Amino acid sequence: AHMVGVTLRGATVPNVVVTLANVLALLVYVWQRAKVVSDHTLAAKVLGMEVLTDGSGAQHIVLDLQADGFKYKAGQWARMHIPRVGLVGHPFTIVPGDAAGRIRFIIKVFGAYTSRLAKTDLSGKTVRVEGPYGEP
Repeated sequence: AHMVGVTLRGATVPNVVVTLANVLALLVYVWQRAKVVSDHTLAAKVLGMEVLTDGSGAQHIVLDLQADGFKYKAGQWARMHIPRVGLVGHPFTIVPGDAAGRIRFIIKVFGAYTSRLAKTDLSGKTVRVEGPYGEP
């Protein structure tokens, strides 16, 4: 409280108004982002996970999910939130699954996040899928 009083004593009215407007804009942004995420996020069960190595030695993760009600078009992407792997969701291109309500992600292992993902057994676990995003 002391620092706030010191800060406000030296502030001019326009500075205070600008600061309050910025705080309000930030709060509106956070609210809108939370609404978008909640409206476009669903829980999906991991049906299968396989790590494949191609002829060049590159690894790819094939992740099959049961995501009932998830509507998308070819060429769109989704952000997957996997708390066991990282705190922030990561974007991956959606690949059609082999049955209704299923989606697949084929992910190249490249970098810290996907390396951790390749080492984590997610079979039977639940992940959050946010999206779809992008125009095909």
